[in-house]
Amino acid sequence: MGWLLGLITAVVVIVLATWLLWAFMAGVYWFSEYHPDQFFGVLLLLVAAPVLVMLLKRVRAGYLTGAHATSSGWESIDDPRQHEWPWSGLRLRGTIRVRRAWAFRAGGFPVIAGDVKWTGNALSGAVDPSDGSGVFVIVRLPAEAEPMAMRLPFEMVGDSPLLERASLRTAFLSNRIPAWTARGHELFTIEPVSGPIGPERIEECVQRALLVVELLRPDDGEPLRPDAGGPLRGEDG
Repeated sequence: MGWLLGLITAVVVIVLATWLLWAFMAGVYWFSEYHPDQFFGVLLLLVAAPVLVMLLKRVRAGYLTGAHATSSGWESIDDPRQHEWPWSGLRLRGTIRVRRAWAFRAGGFPVIAGDVKWTGNALSGAVDPSDGSGVFVIVRLPAEAEPMAMRLPFEMVGDSPLLERASLRTAFLSNRIPAWTARGHELFTIEPVSGPIGPERIEECVQRALLVVELLRPDDGEPLRPDAGGPLRGEDG
């Protein structure tokens, strides 16, 4: 029955799209015939309106994010292009550009988060699209971690026993956590976002990154805290 419902939905979508296209073309013809002096102005408005709406959404998201950052005590990072980012050494091709970034504390951990844009498959394995933009999160770990990562679609990088944890793998497969990379005292995630990036999306990505840290807690079962000791290695010492 699932395939039948999907087929019916597809047919309805195609019919509606065809009807809307026909109505649009009929409207264009009507204007060109009866209001030729206004036709090009209306056509320009129809083309420009979606672009204007998109720009307004981006401006609004930027304003809301800035206001949220100020009210939450986030510290803006000046000139992110000059900052040394943990993924810089992993890029083999393309470009990666951080547009905005803030430093703050979340869940007791020092965190840096912001929005990033990439091209040319520069983040292969960390994100699906070869070109896009999204939210990055860097969590400062209280203990040094072995080099390890979980990459898309389901690739384990490194030989840490932590990568064998069922809870970690299940969370990754169910998309409760994003692809991530841990090196030294830093763990970072990058998640693609198709639309304007607002404060809610950044906060959501931060919580998902913190869940990765929680799933990498030491073997003694104690939650990983900023003041917790012990390396992130699957074994003591």
